[in-house]
Amino acid sequence: MIVKSQLVEKHIGKNIEVLFGEEKRCELNPYCNDCSQCFWRGICSDFKNKVQSIKGLETATAEATLNPSIISMSGFIPTVIGPPNKYLSEVIDSDMIKKLQIGNSMVINGPTGCGKSQMIADYIEEKPPDETVIVYTPRRCTKRQLRREVARKLCIPPDKAEEFLGRMNVYILTYQSFINRQNLFKGKFLTVFLDECHCLSSDATFAMYPQQMLQWLENNLDTTKRIYITATIDNVLPLIWSKEYIEYDNRYPSNVILDASPEEIAMFDFTKYTRIQQLVLMKANWDYLNFKIYDPSDPQKLAEYINAISKSGKKTLMLLNDIDKGRNFNQHLDPPAQQIYSDSVDDALNEEISKITENSMFEGSGLITTKVANIGLSLHDSAIEVIVAESFEPEEIIQIIGRVRVDRRNPRPVTVLLPDYSSGDLGRMEHMLIEQLKDFKAANDNPYTYRYIKEPYSVPSPIPQKLIPNDLAIKTLDMKLKFIQKLKAEEQEHPHSFINHIFPYYGMGSYDDTLRIDYDNKVKCKNRLIAALEEYKQVEDMSLLRSKVAAACNETGAYTKKLEGTIKVDTINTVLKFFEIPERLGHKRETYDVILPD
Repeated sequence: MIVKSQLVEKHIGKNIEVLFGEEKRCELNPYCNDCSQCFWRGICSDFKNKVQSIKGLETATAEATLNPSIISMSGFIPTVIGPPNKYLSEVIDSDMIKKLQIGNSMVINGPTGCGKSQMIADYIEEKPPDETVIVYTPRRCTKRQLRREVARKLCIPPDKAEEFLGRMNVYILTYQSFINRQNLFKGKFLTVFLDECHCLSSDATFAMYPQQMLQWLENNLDTTKRIYITATIDNVLPLIWSKEYIEYDNRYPSNVILDASPEEIAMFDFTKYTRIQQLVLMKANWDYLNFKIYDPSDPQKLAEYINAISKSGKKTLMLLNDIDKGRNFNQHLDPPAQQIYSDSVDDALNEEISKITENSMFEGSGLITTKVANIGLSLHDSAIEVIVAESFEPEEIIQIIGRVRVDRRNPRPVTVLLPDYSSGDLGRMEHMLIEQLKDFKAANDNPYTYRYIKEPYSVPSPIPQKLIPNDLAIKTLDMKLKFIQKLKAEEQEHPHSFINHIFPYYGMGSYDDTLRIDYDNKVKCKNRLIAALEEYKQVEDMSLLRSKVAAACNETGAYTKKLEGTIKVDTINTVLKFFEIPERLGHKRETYDVILPD
């Protein structure tokens, strides 16, 4: 199903298109041309039909995205919604981009693997000869993959692609490299594809190029038409909207429009407040994903699960965003996994990433990566059956899942392992974000402090002896901090808050104990504990109960830590609570006969 929304500039009063192309005049006040000023709008059937139409569009959009701003925007920006069994090039064509006027933009939000790179290649093949096209990508590996895709489409050797595309006025550049070459395009009218544009938000905490890139866009709004492309729109949408927002009058600030009700959208022509002229949303089908949950504080148990997968001949892709943690975890794997974390650290590592990029697969049974290396990487390898997505950020989890490409029409099953963060885990992440935020705020207040005269805190300004602080990093970290603090507060009342936040993205309900990778062992342990309690009720031998509780927990590995030495009654009660066994042991008091003196 493809849904297209249409809204008109004003309500009736002259012969104009209304709703679905029907020509009508206002039934109550034919001389009125502005619903916002119309006395009769409360009973006007035209107005009510218009509101109902917008509500229908928002309902359809909600099936493609959970983002409330996108849902609201679909009411006043023409919106195309592609089904999960179609690819992007089957839903929109190059003409839609060609018709976009210089100065305007469009936003494409679709899951990884929906054909965004193919759509770019199609456009490059069909573009007018005199048009200059720039495609920005976040990493060198994505640049290589996209260039190879375009070369295949144009039937040219990949090693000749850059030279050939240059003659076509087509440039595929990383965001970072463009910053140093932007003067080459000064004064030109450009068609700009911003691939994986969510990096303009996520990369701000370790680089200055996102802020520089957004500044360039702001300075060139009238000489470019912009196509924003991503699978994870949520965090970057406020940045896109702020750049594309037009301050038409003082009545409707940017955030007010994004929070507008269908009635408000029907009354006012919000299209004049934005340069975004088209939304394209591709639905996702997540039915092929099977989710399991693990305890991130117990790497040995996770390693045992992955080792079993490796022995069966299948592969595992792992996102571990801390390089040292990835190295330590790799020591538990048998055989060890390949580890990549950046495409610019050293030549040997860069060669490894190039090989993975060219082949769209990795050798061996496992690959450990960070977000720096995984963004935009496509892995077309049917042997990959398990993905470990260890991150505190939903955007990173969605992105790493998308690295493993499946056929949208007939996807194969893939298992995703998610971390079940405790309040302690969330607290540590909160502390880390607070410390990061302190540094960037200090750099913003005084960028000339020695430690801040470098990336990611500041960069030199075009004005001599001036520094530009990284304001975007502050906004990004503040957003992340608020998210973690919200989860931490929820965790106090309702455990498994992180899992319960992630699951709705994939149409799932809430946390379920049966999804744990150690669920079978937990059931075995629980049954042994219940049997030990029943025996204790018969013989009342505390030492026997202690030994059986320790044996059940240690032999199954289902409890969070190993029980050693003499186990206290309080410890046994904690174990019983952990396994949701209602019985509790009381503390018996020792009594003594006291002989009083004469």
